Amino acid sequence: MQTEPTKQPTLSAAQREAVTHGTGPAMVLAGPGSGKTTVITHRVKYLIEECGILPSQVLTITFSRAAAREMQQRFAALVSGRVRPLFGTFHSVFFGILKTAYHYGSESVLDPAESLLIVRRILQSLPQEEESEEEQAEAADELKNAISLVKNDRLDPETCTPPYGTPERFREVYRAYQAELERRGQIDFDDMLLQTYELLSARPDICEVLQRRWPYLQVDEFQDINRVQYDTLRLLAGDAANVFIVGDDDQSIYRFRGARPEIMLGFEKDFPGTRRILLDINYRSTQRIVRAAGNLIAHNVSRFPKAIRAVRGEGERLVLTNCRDQKEMAASVREKIDAYAAAGIPYREMAVLYRTAVTAAPLYRELSRTDIPIRTRDGIPNLFEHWIAKDFFAYLRLAMGDRTRKTVLQVLNRPNRFIAREALKADPVSFDSLRWELRERSWMVERVDKWEMDLSLMSRMRPGAAIHYLRQSAEYDRFLEEYAARQRVNADDWKEIADSLEESAAGFATAEEWFYHAEEATAAWHAMEEKNAARADADRNQVTFSTMHGAKGLEFAVVFVVAANEGVTPHRLAESAEEMEEERRLFYVAMTRAKDRLHLMVLDELYRKKAQRSRFITEISKAPEAAGK
Repeated sequence: MQTEPTKQPTLSAAQREAVTHGTGPAMVLAGPGSGKTTVITHRVKYLIEECGILPSQVLTITFSRAAAREMQQRFAALVSGRVRPLFGTFHSVFFGILKTAYHYGSESVLDPAESLLIVRRILQSLPQEEESEEEQAEAADELKNAISLVKNDRLDPETCTPPYGTPERFREVYRAYQAELERRGQIDFDDMLLQTYELLSARPDICEVLQRRWPYLQVDEFQDINRVQYDTLRLLAGDAANVFIVGDDDQSIYRFRGARPEIMLGFEKDFPGTRRILLDINYRSTQRIVRAAGNLIAHNVSRFPKAIRAVRGEGERLVLTNCRDQKEMAASVREKIDAYAAAGIPYREMAVLYRTAVTAAPLYRELSRTDIPIRTRDGIPNLFEHWIAKDFFAYLRLAMGDRTRKTVLQVLNRPNRFIAREALKADPVSFDSLRWELRERSWMVERVDKWEMDLSLMSRMRPGAAIHYLRQSAEYDRFLEEYAARQRVNADDWKEIADSLEESAAGFATAEEWFYHAEEATAAWHAMEEKNAARADADRNQVTFSTMHGAKGLEFAVVFVVAANEGVTPHRLAESAEEMEEERRLFYVAMTRAKDRLHLMVLDELYRKKAQRSRFITEISKAPEAAGK
């Protein structure tokens, strides 16, 4: 059933055109499976052996050490002797420049984990509302990402609208973070990029030295470039503009990390006379997969139009499977994986791809109970350890009569009742005593009355109904919305967690049964993680579970794209045309990971509500009459 990808005996006409490009700017549009690494390494060989360029004069930059290492190895296999042109990441190349200019050493660079820890410590030192450890960690992650985005876009932190948090809180954290770096005499990974740009901008003499050192520049995965990387690259290119970029605008999916797809779309304007070359052959996938993916991505407007063909034949039809719910989807995927394994396809050649980890968690849980070995690339969190789950558990325990101070504090102001923790004088807590403490503020006493009434009503409900009442009538969802608004994030991701928990609770008659299930599921979850990690150490023959983002650059004989539903993919947060195009690119990336077989799994029901098939399923059957520019 499985077929081998077509091996290239020689370079294609388009690849030869790219490889033999000499001076001036060039843009190589390299779609999935088109042999871009082959082009990059063969061009370096061509420049050195045919054009007489010194190996030290060619600089090839990519985004990961693994990609740089692979190119170095592929090049070494092409040439004899000790020819060593430079293949490196943006960070390694730019840090090399800073080491020479500022005498930095490895100790000058702040470890990313320590960088995040600094932000967490800063947050803990600032006045803030009561938050759980999980919430504080989540806020620190978001603020650190926001700091990175501001630096990568070369924005002024004092005047820009921050990607996360209120402007006041963001600036307070940013100032304290930079002050701590200065005190330590260190820079973070984003400063490597920003300081290199600032150095070359301020010192034309240094910039000219580097232009003479590297008159030939190559950039891999150009669609992932951010603003500060691009602006620095333009300085290094100088007037000669010998910039050879390779990438695929249709695979630009990292805007949330700072990648700016519009940079690639505007490259020809910034570098007049750019030679555009399309690698028009896909050596990875069958024609049916290539055609379907091409139909989908053609619905995007902001892109370079492309006609891609496969050389491996038509192949098998795409398989669309409608499943009643996530449980049925898990059973269907399990059955298909077993069938492929029985047909001789190794587990390592199979992948389950998903838009969000929340939708994949039930599937991961079900498959981990079988003998199917699994590895996760991005990690799938345990639903019952989320801070929202802890809130729901606390409310149900209160409804059952628990009055311990710890339980009351967990949800004291969720929603906000404006009650200070100091009002809880004793442990256990008495609502009568609480009313007495608040007696001079009648409106607060009314809130305590409402809280107690809600708990009384919830005590007579099954856990699923109780959580539904909590979210709607007791206004917990309003708390999520208000909390998200204060943090300047969208509440829908948190509501998706709440939906999953409510769906889980609905399957049990009592809260005690649900608690027991959650404890068992959590213990089983950690056991599964340990088992799968042990398998990963011992044997790489495992089915890969990955987000669509995490799967970029990978390929598998068989791919399952699960939960292909509206609100999941495209994600419910994608509202603008720009965001929708990125969602479509993400689905395109997921589809083009498949070499032989592609399964699209659609749910009829999600979170006990009717689910709608993704618009992308319809779009893959037919391309629009005109698209691209």
